[in-house]
Amino acid sequence: MAVQHRLVCRASFVFLTTALIVLPSCKDHDSHRESYTPPDPVVYATPTTPTVIPSYAPASRPQPVSVATATPEIRVAVLKDVPSIRIAAPTSGARIVLNGQPWRKLASGMAVTVTYSGPAILIEGQPTGANSVRFESLIPDEALHLNDRDSAANVTLSHPGNRPGLLAVAQLNIEEYLAGVLAGEVPYERWHAEALKAQAVVSRSYALSEMRGRTTDSYDVECTVMSQVFRTGFKNVPALYAAIQSTRGLALTSNGTIFPAYFHSTCGGHTEAAAGIFPEFSALKPLCGVNCPHCTQSPSYRWKASFSKDTMATKLKAQIPNLGKIETIAFVDNKGVPVGASASDMRRVQSVSIKHSNGVSTMQGNAFRLAVGPKELKSLLFGQVIDRGDALEITGGGFGHGVGLCQYGMEGMAAVGQPYINILGTYFPSAALTRIY
Repeated sequence: MAVQHRLVCRASFVFLTTALIVLPSCKDHDSHRESYTPPDPVVYATPTTPTVIPSYAPASRPQPVSVATATPEIRVAVLKDVPSIRIAAPTSGARIVLNGQPWRKLASGMAVTVTYSGPAILIEGQPTGANSVRFESLIPDEALHLNDRDSAANVTLSHPGNRPGLLAVAQLNIEEYLAGVLAGEVPYERWHAEALKAQAVVSRSYALSEMRGRTTDSYDVECTVMSQVFRTGFKNVPALYAAIQSTRGLALTSNGTIFPAYFHSTCGGHTEAAAGIFPEFSALKPLCGVNCPHCTQSPSYRWKASFSKDTMATKLKAQIPNLGKIETIAFVDNKGVPVGASASDMRRVQSVSIKHSNGVSTMQGNAFRLAVGPKELKSLLFGQVIDRGDALEITGGGFGHGVGLCQYGMEGMAAVGQPYINILGTYFPSAALTRIY
């Protein structure tokens, strides 16, 4: 379950919206609260005159979005900061490309070890005279092997000057990439098909948004929770293939623009508005936060944990260099109300004030959680906080930052027969579902 927190579509674009589904507004969700049932979506088939269900017609037609004439390719950082990489050719063999020119071929199963010395890349200890090297499978459907694991048909190895080791970037079709994301993000063997479809759309939307913002970077996404968890070798799994193919090319848009469709494991009862976690997207209506009664089956729906102040201080030192011995920690919600031992309801923390022997330091809530450890401090949705002197005892709910799609809520809706369009409409109100390619 990922995305803590790049469109390099290697194809030409035209301005055209080929399919659009308008999802309900945030206001609708707030007024219906727990009894809310998403209405049937409005479906357009543009550029022809749309057929509109009158009671749900939008005030104006959304702006068009860019549409690729071919499926985009995405660059995935599959290995980072490693001292050496062993790369092996698939059955068909592979070629090594230096500075855009073929350098040598690798026979079936042949492997080489790549290292670096200063800015130069070495293959089997032999200097290449290049600061990056590309490996290409001779057959596009066959994956190269990196450190004895399947990767992709095209992989570039480099040594960024400001990093301590090698970087391996796999380039692959975004639909193939999505199979690895679904395999890494949800228990696809057990979850319902409509949940997998919803996750496919959300993960595609997030990836396309990241691609658009990383055009000058070495890669578009990482393969960890810092982007989306990606696992190789799953493109031919029937359940994943079906979910991806049935939603092929569909992405979430707002006012004609693809936006980062954030997601998390469990919201704990209500998703969080982007303003408190990702303020740069605070104006996005689809990330306004909605009521969610669908994730109660999550093992992280409610939790209790104890945190040593000394351990917290050790972890927070990287963010607060002058941090002394922690005396007290105050948690405040988005209305400026403290969350403490007397709290009677669940509220999401927005800011943290740390009183220590060297003064008082303030942190944004999500930065505090990431520093302490996102697996240990599961979320910022707190019930009570009790100071035990040398430790804090926190009662909380949910797992993740809380913005966007609640994955256990998605599965909860799918389990009672809700289609993926209604799932998306619940968690991304007023968004549009648009065919991008």
